Amino acid sequence: MVSDSIPKSSRGDSIALNSLIQSKELRELEERIESFNLFSALGVTEKEIRHSRLLARLLDPGEAHGEGIAYLKHFLHLVCAEDGDDLSEYILDLWEFEVSCESDQIDIFLENYIDKFVCVIENKIRIDQHSGQLEKY
Repeated sequence: MVSDSIPKSSRGDSIALNSLIQSKELRELEERIESFNLFSALGVTEKEIRHSRLLARLLDPGEAHGEGIAYLKHFLHLVCAEDGDDLSEYILDLWEFEVSCESDQIDIFLENYIDKFVCVIENKIRIDQHSGQLEKY
């Protein structure tokens, strides 16, 4: 909770914003948020399938999280950048992605059938891939 002790400014919103950013209360809130682990709170820290299900729902534009394509777009941007690509080089309708979870031994499968684009996510918690795992896919 942000305290009412944050200074108000008559010189404009930018000074008030700077005061908020530099406030002790905001730093304390950030520390609390950073130390919170949802998976630990639910007792599923090591449960790969539950992690995959949550990730799949977040990446699915049609899910009820209300963010539409935002999570999928950010994720694909990171994946492309890791591979030296730029997501903007691909002509993709992000709303056309279908997301499946734990299907045919694939943890998360992102498919845009219309634009002929797929992304396979192998979710690992504290273990490495099995030999030949990628070849099986």
